[in-house]
Amino acid sequence: MTEKERVIANLRMTRDAIVELLDGFPADQAAHRPSDTDNHALWILGHLAVTDEWIIKKLGEKGQLPAAYDGLFGYQSMVHGSADGYPPFDEVRNQFDAVRQRLLDVFEAADAATLAEPLVDYEGDLLGAPLLLAWHEGWHSGQLSSIRRALGLKPAFG
Repeated sequence: MTEKERVIANLRMTRDAIVELLDGFPADQAAHRPSDTDNHALWILGHLAVTDEWIIKKLGEKGQLPAAYDGLFGYQSMVHGSADGYPPFDEVRNQFDAVRQRLLDVFEAADAATLAEPLVDYEGDLLGAPLLLAWHEGWHSGQLSSIRRALGLKPAFG
């Protein structure tokens, strides 16, 4: 297995974990926050989609998310305590899924020279960028797990 194939496998594995955490998640609870300092599932999904698109753009492709997503879910966006002002949960979930597939497609098609380019503002190169995404996704999967517990949902794992 090449390094690129390992990175892609890691992206798939971390996304599979998030998807398991979303299985059975009630859309009407998408903005539930156990405390005022927590993120909610709606924001987490939009945020992860925006982050995936950030890497897509670093790989030289155009973004396809709605323009409002960056302000709602991007770096340093503020999480609002209700679903008001956010797109519907199903729409955000569809974008979350579509952007990850697009990231996988763009990453798989990228040549070695492109993947060797530095990731500006971070140590490393674009080949390592999905490892940053995997860590980031792991961070937010812990938040989703806590939200599930607070809602009394069945654990996603074991």
